Amino acid sequence: MQENYNILIRKLDRFIRKYYLNRLFRGVIWFVAVFVFFFLLITAFEYYTWSSPRVRTALFYAYVGLNILILIRLIIIPLFKLFRIGKTMGEEEAASIIGEHFPEVRDKLINTLQLKKLSKENIALELLEASIDQKTKSLHPVPFVRAVDYRKNRKYLKYAIPPLLLLIILLLASPSMITAPSKRLIRHRAEFERPLPFTLHILNDRMEAVQYDDYTLRVEVVGEQMPAGMYLSANTNLIPFRKEASGVFSYTMNKLQHDMHFSIVAEDYSFGPYSIRVLPRPVVTNYEVSLTYPRYTAKKNEVFENTGDFVVPEGSFAEWKVITRDTRSIEFHFPGNCIVLEEQGS
Repeated sequence: MQENYNILIRKLDRFIRKYYLNRLFRGVIWFVAVFVFFFLLITAFEYYTWSSPRVRTALFYAYVGLNILILIRLIIIPLFKLFRIGKTMGEEEAASIIGEHFPEVRDKLINTLQLKKLSKENIALELLEASIDQKTKSLHPVPFVRAVDYRKNRKYLKYAIPPLLLLIILLLASPSMITAPSKRLIRHRAEFERPLPFTLHILNDRMEAVQYDDYTLRVEVVGEQMPAGMYLSANTNLIPFRKEASGVFSYTMNKLQHDMHFSIVAEDYSFGPYSIRVLPRPVVTNYEVSLTYPRYTAKKNEVFENTGDFVVPEGSFAEWKVITRDTRSIEFHFPGNCIVLEEQGS
């Protein structure tokens, strides 16, 4: 009689193991679905927004926390129960679940387990054991494990397969859409600069101008994506550049008086700051020419101021003295010759 009951208990035990194994399969499907879906979601968000370290940190820990909760709830707990670690399903609870799939044996199965419990209390022992033996024999043909159908988990695959396929396609077609934002999310506390779709080069050799002169700033844009227009930003004003050719823009600043500080704006990107140094205009405040005549002329030496026209006899010696302001050098140009005057003092 006891052997028949032991067979019943082993069948219940196989059902319980299959029940938790089924929950484990279902948990793995849901975990993959949630893991991949939210991974695609936050990487897409980061790919297009280049969010701040604070936002990336929040996304990272929210994602990790969500997946840890799902992992514990849907995989680790069923796995523990599968190996009978911690509190697991009792025989009567298993009988109730089996009864939902086999209504015709529900009452008989539960009643058998209850009778066995009474028999342990020595209540009408022989009569109870006979009844238990009779009921357990009648339950032998019932396949308890069929109450768990692995195939029912197929309906959950529709939540896991599409995002998984999308992830594989993106990794094959455009891996940078996944790898680049993933690296930024992993290094969520680091600062990252968004790469520009184009680069800007200033074509001017020197960023200097003479006071009150015009200065034409020329820039070249290189890249796959060309801006529709460019602007010079100075003192909260936006001034458009003139397009000279494909990728080449210019802007003329009229009669500069002071150093110019500005940035260049193209689309949503800003370059700079830049500066144009305005040099004071050189001025000759005074000059004089000291003439020393040869002896044969018997003429007295003379000094001429602020004049460049004079006639001297051959053999005369002329010394120029030029007083200037904001001047680096002075050159005298003669036919086939150039003389640079040296500075004698400030």
